[in-house]
Amino acid sequence: MVKGLSVGRTGLAKATGFASLAAMTVFAGNFAWRSLAGPIDPPPASAVTKAASITSDALTPPAESPRYQPGMLNTRPLFSPSRRPPARVVARAPLPEPVASPAFEPPPNYLIGGVVVSSGLSKALLRRQLREAGRWFALGEATDEGWVVASINPEMVTLARGARQVTLPLHARAQGQSATMTR
Repeated sequence: MVKGLSVGRTGLAKATGFASLAAMTVFAGNFAWRSLAGPIDPPPASAVTKAASITSDALTPPAESPRYQPGMLNTRPLFSPSRRPPARVVARAPLPEPVASPAFEPPPNYLIGGVVVSSGLSKALLRRQLREAGRWFALGEATDEGWVVASINPEMVTLARGARQVTLPLHARAQGQSATMTR
């Protein structure tokens, strides 16, 4: 004995969903088949398209593009808007460097602490500051800055560097004098 078939609400909803899915699958397959099967013929020409008078040159396919050749990408760059290579840049000769005038160099900052002048010995005590111990330099010796002791007299010491000469008086601070520079 077969009892009555009762599907219920959920069963009816499932059956309707499967039927809709099957219908959409058939429709999509038919659409895909028609679009892949062959080209769609254009609609018949109307009076408006005949009046536009399209020339036969516009309808002819373009000439076959050349096959790829090495270097083709350089002649027609892919991401350039005009698809043309960039213009060549002509390098100019570099401008000559301006010759700087020699910078002013202040005279050395030395004070004479003492002088020893005898028949076989000439030395000068040079200091940076008044209360500094200083260092003794003989005639012809060079300082750390490259100044050479050129002459030592009982009243002054002459330092030279290249063509420049600086005369330092023995009692510069007491008399208010400073180093005298000559060229």
